[in-house]
Amino acid sequence: MGPAGTVHLPPAAMMRFLAVHAAEDPAFLPPDAWDRLHGPVGRYAMGWRRAGDGLAHFGSNTAWMAQMWIGEGRAVFVAVNAGGEAAKLETERVLMRLAEAAPPATPTAPRP
Repeated sequence: MGPAGTVHLPPAAMMRFLAVHAAEDPAFLPPDAWDRLHGPVGRYAMGWRRAGDGLAHFGSNTAWMAQMWIGEGRAVFVAVNAGGEAAKLETERVLMRLAEAAPPATPTAPRP
């Protein structure tokens, strides 16, 4: 089973990706592009779900669960080798606890 869109990333690459989003890095995309990507359309924003003051996304192939959150200049990512509702609830709980203590995101190379 593959991930949504068949995107495969190791955790370090996912954190680089999320840091760029959290910081809305102008070296990666111009500010108007970030506004379109992160601007809410109802409860969603171009694949992101509105979650408090941030944006969240989660996915599972029933065997693995990954959740991510960006907001207030911070990024958090949690992945576990379990699926189902219990895994979703627990990763969400851990994700929000980590988000409270996360340092500001600092994007690093590679950039386009």
